[in-house]
Amino acid sequence: MCGISGFLNSRYSAEEAQQVLDRMNDRLIHRGPDEAGTISIPELGAGLASRRLSIVDLSTGRQPISNKDGSIHVVLNGEIYNHRELGAELKSLGHHFSTHTDTEVIAHLYEEHGDDFLPLLDGMFGLAVLDSRRQRLLLARDRCGMKPLYFASTPSGLLFGSEIKAVIAAGHPPQPDFAAIDTYLSLGHVSAPRTCFEGIEHLPAGQYLLVEPSGVYQEVFWQFTFDHSQPRRDDSEYVEEVESLLTAAVKSHLAADVPVGLLLSGGWDFSLIAATAMRLTSGPLKTFSVTFPDAPEADETTYQRAMSDHLGSEHHEAEFRAREIPELLSRMVRHADTPSIAYPGLVHSKIAGLAAEHVKTVLSGDGSDELLAGYHWPGNFSGYGLRPVLPKRLLRPLAGQITHQRWSRSARVLTAPDDETADDELSRIFTQSEKKALIHSAGEGSVPHARPRRWPPRRQ
Repeated sequence: MCGISGFLNSRYSAEEAQQVLDRMNDRLIHRGPDEAGTISIPELGAGLASRRLSIVDLSTGRQPISNKDGSIHVVLNGEIYNHRELGAELKSLGHHFSTHTDTEVIAHLYEEHGDDFLPLLDGMFGLAVLDSRRQRLLLARDRCGMKPLYFASTPSGLLFGSEIKAVIAAGHPPQPDFAAIDTYLSLGHVSAPRTCFEGIEHLPAGQYLLVEPSGVYQEVFWQFTFDHSQPRRDDSEYVEEVESLLTAAVKSHLAADVPVGLLLSGGWDFSLIAATAMRLTSGPLKTFSVTFPDAPEADETTYQRAMSDHLGSEHHEAEFRAREIPELLSRMVRHADTPSIAYPGLVHSKIAGLAAEHVKTVLSGDGSDELLAGYHWPGNFSGYGLRPVLPKRLLRPLAGQITHQRWSRSARVLTAPDDETADDELSRIFTQSEKKALIHSAGEGSVPHARPRRWPPRRQ
């Protein structure tokens, strides 16, 4: 994990610009304790900053990194897994490299392909490309949004950072966005492009932002599509393809110049990643798990240890105790730019602290349950079939009188005016009246479910 930040079209003096870059970097030191770097271009009112956790090219990979003539500058948070293949192709086209890092590959890719370089990247990233010759800044976030990237258009220019704290450190006032907070209280998360701070946006996954002399534009370089025209294949073919893709993904994630560890739970998702990783390495890897002595019903120690024994890993465990929650919660509040009740942040903070004592980077199975439809909760409510025949308008006032959380939610789903609202009610955390009691200042202006705002204008 690294941290990047910067600005364009600012009105800072040269001295002020460096001070701002240093402040932004200081706010992100926890993301990259190994190295810090900055570059300032006063004539553009531009600057880039980077805090680096060195994983690839430990000796010469310091950021920002520039192309040969110094006109293109890049900072990267994340890792590009196919950077060696891309680098070899670029060398065959006449590009000369001074490092072995994936960040420099981005500079030359942009030089060769312009904005079309993004679909060529296989990795997780939040990145910035500053093109001083064309006086433009490109910000991009990976396909699935693994790495965060926030930005704000201000009188001091466009500010950006891996965390909101860096944007605020550059001078943006931290004012609450009550509509976004309302959404969090309703659904338990705030989706990009909104954040809980007024004027600060979260770049959506698979998109990039261009800041040019002609304006600010937001573009999509990737989105998930499902091709229904493809003929159905035999199940064994799908199994073989998934195994091939999984093996390739794990192999690419193991390619690092530092030791790589594995998070291990008792579930099939983490276990499958760990088993694949062990098959691809020559020696034993280090695995890390959390145990729950205070909650035996949630504890998976037996399965974790059984999997570790099966793999022959060097296993480490951390106990999660209820008495630790206040301290862990305080730490997570500071780091959670976009809070989500669905994400077990306190547990991940505990296991991350344990892993950091032994390795710099880890593999985990997070996201695989969602990707492979492993959760059954979306289909648990069977009342949708009653919606067409119920007198919704007559029953709606009655539904508002139910206090039991589960039955209240069911009643709101059944009496919702349309299916889209019913879907919202199925996931709702607090009702409108409950939210008003929590945030009086939001008042009548709050919204029960804020929809994403319009993108900035697209270029024609």
